[in-house]
Amino acid sequence: MMVLYSGTTCPFSQRCRFVLFEKGMDFEIRDIDLYNKPEDISVMNPYGQVPILVERDLILYESNIINEYIDERFPHPQLMPADPVMRARTRLFLFNFEKELFVHVGVLEDRTNTDEKAREHARQNIRDRLSQLAPLLIKNKFMLGEEFSMLDVAVAPLLWRLDHYGIELPKNAAPIQKYAERIFSRPAYIEALTPLKKSCDAKHHVRVLDQTLPDPRTARMVHRQRLYATYRCNRRPEYRRATGAHPRWPDHPECGLAGHQRFGPGQRLH
Repeated sequence: MMVLYSGTTCPFSQRCRFVLFEKGMDFEIRDIDLYNKPEDISVMNPYGQVPILVERDLILYESNIINEYIDERFPHPQLMPADPVMRARTRLFLFNFEKELFVHVGVLEDRTNTDEKAREHARQNIRDRLSQLAPLLIKNKFMLGEEFSMLDVAVAPLLWRLDHYGIELPKNAAPIQKYAERIFSRPAYIEALTPLKKSCDAKHHVRVLDQTLPDPRTARMVHRQRLYATYRCNRRPEYRRATGAHPRWPDHPECGLAGHQRFGPGQRLH
C-alpha cells in the first residue's frame, strides 16, 4: 500500500492527495505537523519537506515527481497526456508554475517572514500570473481543454488559498473564478481537503476538515465539504460497524440537519 506523508496545510501535499483520490485507489495518508516534524521525515527526504510517498522500498519526494509516478503506476484516469509532445509541454507548464507562481506561494506560506513588502510583492506576482492564464480558460473547461489533467491538479491548491493569502483577482480574471469552482466541486478534491482523523475498516479513512483556513466564505465551503465527506463514509457498512455511526446520517434528527440541504452542484444527501 502507498503511504503519503502529508502536511495538513501544505499546498504541495494537497496536490498529491488530490491525485490519490482521483485515482480511487487504496492508500494511507499520514498527516505531519509542519512545525514539529518527526525525525523520520529528514531521513526519507534530505530537504526535510513533505509530501513524501513510500511504497515498499521506493521513497519519493517533490509533488510533481510523486504525481507522475502515481499516474504511471495507476493510469486510469490518465492525468498526463498520452501524446509525447503534449506530455512534454505539460511538464514545461508545470516547471513554469513552480518558477512563476509557487515560488511566491512559498513566501506567503513562510510564517517566519515578517517582511510585508516581500509578501505584497508575492501577492502581486501571483495576481498577475493568474490573470495571464484567464484567456486560456474562456473557451476551455480545464487547462488542456475538456480533459482534467495534472496542470489542474498543480494549480488547484493555490486557487483554494487566494482568500487566505489576501489575493483578489481583477475583473478580467473572471474565467479563473469559474474554473476554480469546477475544480472545487470534484468529489476527489473535496476528499483531498480533509485530513485524517482515525482509520477504519473502509477503503480509506474517516476525515475531518482542516480548521486553519480562515475567512467566512472558506469556512462555509469547508463545512459543506466536511459534511458531505463524512456522509459518504457513513454510507459504507464497514465504517458503520467500526464506529457505530447512524446509517442515515445526517438525516437522523439528532444531527439537526435537513435532509434536503445541498452539498455542491447536483449533489444531495439522499
